[in-house]
Parts: sequence; structure tokens; C-alpha cells
Amino acid sequence: MQNSFSEILLPLQKIIISAWLFIVLLVSFATAQIKDIQFKHLTINDGLSHGWILSIIQDKYGFIWIGTNDGLNSYEGYNFRVYKNNPRDQYSISSSNVMFLFEDSRGDLWIGTATGLNLYDRKNDRFIQYPEIPRGSIFSIAEDKDKILWISTAIELYRFDSKNDSVRIYTQSIITHNKTDLNTGGHRVIFIDSRNNLWIGSSYGLHLYNKEKDSFINYYYNDKNPHSLSNNDVYSILEDKTGRIWIGTAAGLDLFTNAQDRPSNGVFVHYQNSKYDPNSISQGTILSLLEDDKHNLWIGIENGGLDILDLDTYKKDVNRFVHYKNNPNRGTSLSNNSVYSLFQDKQGSIWIGTFGNGINIINPGSEKFIHVENEPGISNSLNNNQVNVFLEDNDFLWIGTEGGLNRYHKKDGTFKHYVHDPLNKRSIGSNAVWALCKDKRGNLWVGTWGGGLNRFDSKTETFEHYYYDPKDTNSIGSNNMFSVFEDSRGNLWVGTMGGGLNMFDSKKKIFTRYNTSNSGIATNYVQAIIETQNGDLWLASVDGFSHLDITTKRFERFQNIENDSTSLSSNRSMSIFEDSKGNIWMGTDVGLNLFNKVTKGFTRYQKEHGLPDNSINSIVEDKHGNFWIGTNKGLSKFINAINLPAKPEFKNYTYGDGLQGHGFSQRSCLRGSDGMIYFGGSNGFNVFDPDKITENTFIPPIVITDFQVFNKSVPIGEKGYESAIEKTEDLTLSYKQSVFSFDFAALNYISSSKNQYAYKMEGFDNDWNYVGTKRTATYTNLDPGKYIFRVKGSNNDGVWNEKGIALPIVITPPYWETIWFRLFLVVVAAGIVFWIYRWRMQVRDLAAQKRMDAALTKDRNLLRAVIDNIPDGIYTKDLNYRKTLTNRADVTNMGRKSEAEVLGKDDFELFPKELAEGFITDDRSVIQTGRAVINREEYVIDGEGQKHFLLTTKMPFRDEQNQIIGLIGIGRDITGRKKAEEERERLIKELQDAAADINVLSGLVPICSSCKKIRDDKGYWTQLEGYIQAHSQAKFSHGVCPECMEKLYPDFMAKKRNEEGQKEK
Repeated sequence: MQNSFSEILLPLQKIIISAWLFIVLLVSFATAQIKDIQFKHLTINDGLSHGWILSIIQDKYGFIWIGTNDGLNSYEGYNFRVYKNNPRDQYSISSSNVMFLFEDSRGDLWIGTATGLNLYDRKNDRFIQYPEIPRGSIFSIAEDKDKILWISTAIELYRFDSKNDSVRIYTQSIITHNKTDLNTGGHRVIFIDSRNNLWIGSSYGLHLYNKEKDSFINYYYNDKNPHSLSNNDVYSILEDKTGRIWIGTAAGLDLFTNAQDRPSNGVFVHYQNSKYDPNSISQGTILSLLEDDKHNLWIGIENGGLDILDLDTYKKDVNRFVHYKNNPNRGTSLSNNSVYSLFQDKQGSIWIGTFGNGINIINPGSEKFIHVENEPGISNSLNNNQVNVFLEDNDFLWIGTEGGLNRYHKKDGTFKHYVHDPLNKRSIGSNAVWALCKDKRGNLWVGTWGGGLNRFDSKTETFEHYYYDPKDTNSIGSNNMFSVFEDSRGNLWVGTMGGGLNMFDSKKKIFTRYNTSNSGIATNYVQAIIETQNGDLWLASVDGFSHLDITTKRFERFQNIENDSTSLSSNRSMSIFEDSKGNIWMGTDVGLNLFNKVTKGFTRYQKEHGLPDNSINSIVEDKHGNFWIGTNKGLSKFINAINLPAKPEFKNYTYGDGLQGHGFSQRSCLRGSDGMIYFGGSNGFNVFDPDKITENTFIPPIVITDFQVFNKSVPIGEKGYESAIEKTEDLTLSYKQSVFSFDFAALNYISSSKNQYAYKMEGFDNDWNYVGTKRTATYTNLDPGKYIFRVKGSNNDGVWNEKGIALPIVITPPYWETIWFRLFLVVVAAGIVFWIYRWRMQVRDLAAQKRMDAALTKDRNLLRAVIDNIPDGIYTKDLNYRKTLTNRADVTNMGRKSEAEVLGKDDFELFPKELAEGFITDDRSVIQTGRAVINREEYVIDGEGQKHFLLTTKMPFRDEQNQIIGLIGIGRDITGRKKAEEERERLIKELQDAAADINVLSGLVPICSSCKKIRDDKGYWTQLEGYIQAHSQAKFSHGVCPECMEKLYPDFMAKKRNEEGQKEK
């Protein structure tokens, strides 16, 4: 990149700074108009948070950081990320007024604001405030070789050892040794020179810190000493590469001539504005200083614009400052005349911060294409921006525009304009100049639109007119013409719009017309004429191309033939060109065509071959055989076109490269005798030396700038993302995050819109996805697993960072795909298989064997069915204690009818609060401690209010990283057993109660063998029933058995038998 910057940007600067280079560029069309550098602008319309730019730096990663009056901005060439103070966020920046930015030797980014010092925490995308530095305006920050930070505020100077968090304060009285007759306004700038000297610029002078004595040497303005500091208001300090110290003050620029001696009395050379010397420095306070890599001193001035001093050619007694100021009529001029900050990035681009109008950027090589345009109010400039044609005439360059004919004098850099004057018959016939030709006799012929053909008399500077006369067949065929050409025989040919091809007889001053009515010409609309090496003419028209045999005056027509790829690509012809090898090239609105003289066919070159657009408006060849082609979408270089037409390689340039516009006019091109090339368009014209159009060789860093999940940006700082995006560590995603995207950028700030990109997801994409300038990659529904997301990119000239950036990505599976869950299923399945195996061993008959085989086959194919047929309830819960899996037994255990009533619910949704609290307590213990709960008896209440008893086991559920992701539960319904146990207990209790009440008869009981009385324990004889009633719970009722009835009542019994016998009859 340094070579490119040296070859392109520096010569353009030296044009103005060095008289010698000024003369060189005058030879190659350098005018007072061309001196201006082209500034690219970034404003609030581009996303910048505020237009007042106080500080600009580039960090170690390549991002540009911009401190403004209202917000800190990070920029990657496309978009701004803005940071502002948020009173409700302790980690936001302490103030939106960002006054100074500094990156230390460790790569830490320090931000000085209006309310204190901040350190940017890259990992978490937040800011850390430092209370050690009082909450005041931070004007400047610097780091010495001992890694000590020096911080200046409005009141004091701070020595901050960030490693030990120690602070030392230097007040104004300490710095000035108690000098009291000085202004107070702050310590505006700190600078550490190459010898580790600390310089402080304040509102009361310049100060040099003596480290050995821990004191300061002070330099003040002294009106009695012309070699003293020019003013006590010091705003900027710089050491150039030769060790000279430059001081910017409110009165101008000072050079400290003996700074290396660290004297007590300095000798300063003053550079101040003089209204009598245009080469003196501009008037105003010197706010900022920068030395670029080409030893130019850039000077930002309050209300004075931007000045440049060439330090290579600098001499003490010579003032030659080049001035750049805002020109409201020039869109590429400096946007504002107050320049507060200057910075050069790693590519050599100069960044200029202004007051109110944002950033101006000068890219190395931005002046590769010099742009000449009309400057309103300035007579010595191009008089119209629509440039149609060029003609070189020794020391003059003739330029045909829609506003008249311009003559540019190369030696004195002046323009002269020839415009139509209705009151002057000898003025040019029309202001629309479309064709120019100088014949061998020295006549300048000017073809116009509506003003006929004009011959310019250089002595009288008047024009002789040739108009179309419908009554005169020897007059020119039309007053509208696009081309005028003199062939090798001295014939002047004129291509008209509607009047055909005309040949002028200069002796008779008559025209011979070739039109569709009297010749074989294809059309009366002739746009371009060339003569080939064999002396024949070729014509470009609105209906193809025609070849005129100059001897026979016969025309041969070439047109597009449908479905014939070897025919002309289109009949709408734009341009025609013969190269140095005699090849004929034809430009149409559908591509470039190379004519094959043998086959009379064509080879086509179109966008698919690398052209930026198919409209080929103009063609010119440089001295190396390259073609330069003007299109409707920029300029294209056909590399080595004359030698390698079969291997087309195109290099394209756009408006961002400094072109006058996006498109160029038809046939508006010229290669000058000095090799300079000219292309005209609707916004003036470009002139360039093709040998100095060099490539940007900078290899841009590739960064990931944003990460989105479901099209929503995930803020840096959210768990799992921050370190991955910033430091390309593993990025872990859940399988649920099925749509995610990355934004990325190549940190090339030169025509960054032309940066190219390619990406791929290793593990998913087989090859790179080349996506042009698109900066986003989106992936959906990737399978769980490990991937690597890779991005590579190029700069604007196609130089690729092939290494790019790699981001490892892990997509975690759902729990049912984890190894632990699979192991659980394997264990369950193994238990089932083992049970089935034991069962099979016990089955002997064939029918049972077949049934078992069918069951085993079914179980293997439908593990879910197996789980559902297990009599014990099986379920899993997530970390929120919600059921994620259940089986039929578990659903039954809870008295529910379907899984839908259970899944996704926690125990509070399924059970009364008092039960749920106990269940959740067990769940929490298992998940938090990792210890299982084994065979705990508990009960549940189903939906009908019935109580079910369960024997429950709960164990932790772990993923492949051995992280607990929930729990596994098994519940066995023991309601039947519990009820049986309760029934058994009840019966036992009843028996026990009965036993307590029974008086047991035992031992020998004496009974009378005759009357059957029993003798009790006291010796008394009692009736049998009385004794039993006394010794048991039995009671007696009295009756007579049938045998006794027969003995005691025989008559009664006989009568009864007789009655019963009669009833039976």
C-alpha cells in the first residue's frame, strides 16, 4: 500500500508544493483547477452521530474510532456503531461528549470525555469509568515508554499508573512554579517525543517535563523576544521524523529549533499568515498537526482550512504552504474550514475531522483519476460539464461540450470558450459540440447538433458555417452530426443524424451524400467513422456496422442475427476502434465485439466476462496494449487486450475511485501524445496517466461485525457470544436457535464498497460461497454438531485475505439426542431385553416362543411402546421442573387421560400446592446436588380427588458434557399394595381387640355326670349355661329339641304328624 500511496497521492500533492512537479504535471494537463485534492465525506447522513469531530484513531484490529461532540463512533468502512451515555446504565460511556481517544501499548482503548476517563471493555462491549481521575473534561492522553499514562484536564495534569492504579497530580502552580500572571483554561495537549520527553501544551504556554528533577521547564510568549513562543495558547504539538518539534498556537505555527537540547530558553521560528504572501500559512488557530508517511506536515486550522507543508523540501526561510478550503460549488472540496483532528490510518489514508461537517478522507491514489469540471463563478474553467469530444492540437486541447467549444492551453493553464452568439453570424453555429477534426491543411472542423458543420479560422477566431439546404443536393445532409473524420487521402467525411454519410470537396466546397436512397449504406444515422490500415472506412450506426470499400464505394453491412452467437451482439452501435495490431473492435449496448476478418464473425465480451456494463460507449488503447473502455457503470481496463483477446481480464473503476460520474459519453475519449488518457461524461472529464494507475496491495483484516439469531442482533456481552465474536473462540448455540446470521467486513477503507467476500461453514458447505460485495451469511436448521464458520475477503482491487477469520461453532442437541438420554434408553431397553430373555427361557412351547419373538420385534422397533407398557411410570423433567417426557403408566398414576395433560407442566399445575411444594423440593435437591432420591413413598391426588400411592426414585439427567439438564423419575403405583396392607392392619387390629375381650375356657372343668351342673372356682355347682355365660361373651336362649319333645310331649307330637300327613294328601 505504501508504494501505491507514494506513486499516486504524493505526486498530486507535490504538484502544488513543488514548482518542479507543478511543471511536470502541466505537461500532462495539470491546471490551477486540478490542484485540488478530492475529499471523500462522511457525515451524519452516513450514520455518524455528530458532525463535530474531536478525535480519530485506528485500533489494533483495524477499526476506526471517532470521538464526536455527541457520541463515540466505531466504523468498519460501511456502518457506524454509536455509543452514548445512558444514565441508567453504569457501564455506558460517562459522557457523550468524547474529546480524546488513545490506544495504549497493550491495545487498551482509552476515552477522554467531558466527564472523565473511560476504558473500553472489548469483551463485554461496555465502558469502565475510572474514579481515580476526577470527573472533568479530558483534553489529551499519552503514554510514555514506562507505560505510564499522562492525562490532561481543564485544571490538572495526571500521571496514571494503570497497572498499580496509582495517580499523581500536577497542578498549574506546580507546573509553572507558582507563576500567577497566566491564563487558566486547561492543558490542551500532551505529547511524548522519541526521546521519551513529555510536552504539555496549555492555555498558559508550553511545558517540558524534567523526569530527573520531577519539575517542568516552561516556555512563554515574550513580546520583547522575537524568538519566544508566538502565543501562550498552545493547541497542538508534533515531532517530525527528523526530530523537529512543531507547536500549534493561537497565533500560528512554531518550530522549536533547539528542542533537543531541552533549553531553559527556547528558540522558536514562527510561521504566520501574511496577506501579502499567498504561500504563507492560513490565518487561524492551529488546532491539529499530522506528519504523514511521505513527510508532509498537515495542519488543521480553525476557520483557515487545511494546509500542507512538504517537510522534504522545507527550508527555514521559505514559506510554501498549500491551502485547501471549502468550496461550496465543489462537492469534493474540504467540507468545513475548521479542522479539529487529523489522523493517518494503516493504509495511508488521511482522516480529517471538522467542526460540524463530519469527516473528510483522502485515500492514497484517490487522485489517480484527475477530475476536471466546471467551477461556477470561475471563468478559467471548463464552461460546461457535459463533455462530448476531445481533440489534441499541439499546445492546445479542444473540448466539445453542450455549452460550447473549450480550448485549453497546456502551457499557461488557461481556458478559452467559444459559444454561439445569435447576434454574431461568425460565432459557432451551436453550443452542442459533438465532433472535432483538424485536417492536413490546418483547418479545425467542428460538428454540432443543430448548428451544422463549422470551420474555425484560428487567425480571426471566427467560424465558417456549412448548413443543410433542402434545395441544394450538394449541401451537407443534416445540421446534426456526430462525427467528422479526415482519411489518409485528405477526404473529409461527416457522419450525420438523418443525412447519411457525407464527403466534403474542399475545393468546390460541396458535399457528396451517401444515403439509403442512393447507396448501399444501411442507415442515414451515422455515429462514428474510422479508417483502417488498408484505407477502408468503417461506420458505426444505429442499425449495426458498415464497411465502405473506398475504391468501389460499396458498403458491407454487419448486424445481429438472432440465435447466432458469432454475429454482432446488437445493432445499436456506440463506438468503433482499430487497435495497434489492426484488429477492429465494435462497441454496442450489448457488449464489446472483436471482428474476425477471415470468418467475418465476431467474438463477444460482456458482463459475464468481467465488464462492469454492456454499454460500450468509448474505447482507447494505451501504449502497453491495454484497452480503456468507458461504460454506463464506470471505466474498465481490458488488460493486454491486443495480445490476449482470448483470455479476457478486466479491471473496473467506479465513481468511488475518483471518476467524474458513474457513466461516460459515447465516443468521448482521447489518448494524448504524452500518453495521458481523457474520458468525458456528464460531470466533466477525467484525465490520467495509465502507468500511474496502481493497485491497492493492502491485505485487509477480516472481522465479524454482528451476530443475529432469528434476524435479531444479539448484543455483545450476552453469555456465549461476546468472546466468540471478538476473539473467535467457540460460539455455542442451542438447536432451538435454528436461524442465525453473521455480518462481516474487510477493514479496507479505500473504496470499501468494492470489497469482495466469500464464506463457508465447514461441516456443512462443501466449498466457498463467493457472494461479491454482500456482507451477510445466514444458516438455518443446522444439525447439532461442531462446525467452523470461515470468512475471507478482498480489498477494492481484488487483493484477498485468504486466511480470513475462523469461528468454531457448537450446536448442542436436544436432550433426547444426548448421550446420557440414549444411555438411559439403552439401559431401559437392555433391562427389557433381559426380562424378555428370561421370559423366553421359561417358555417351552412353540406358540409361546412365537409370541415372545413377535413381542421382542415390536419392542425393538417401537421403544416408545415398550416404555409405555412398563407398569412403572417413567418421566423426565427440565431445569424448570416441567415434564418433558412421560409414559402411559405415569399418566395413569396421575389420574390423567393423555400426555397432553402432563407435558410442559410443572407440579404446581398438576397437583395441589401442598403436594407440589414437596415434589419440587425433591426435584431441586436432585438437580442442585446431583444426588438421587431412592424409593421414596409419596402419594398424588388425581383429577377425581382419588389418592394414589407411589414408590418414587429420582436421579439427575446429564448431557454429554456431564452437565445436569434435568432429572429422570420412576414412579411405581403401590396403591393396591398399600390398600392391602391397610386392610391387613385393620383385620389384625380387630382380632387384637376381640382377643382382649374374650375370656378363654381352659383347664379341667368339673361337671356332674347326672344333672350336668358345673362346679365353679369357688366350689359352687351352677347350671351349664350360667357358667359359660360367666366365662365368655356367649348368651343362651332356651328351646326343646325334637327328641325331647317326643319324650316329653308324645300326644302333641302325634297330633302334629297326623295334621301334616293330611295336608300332603
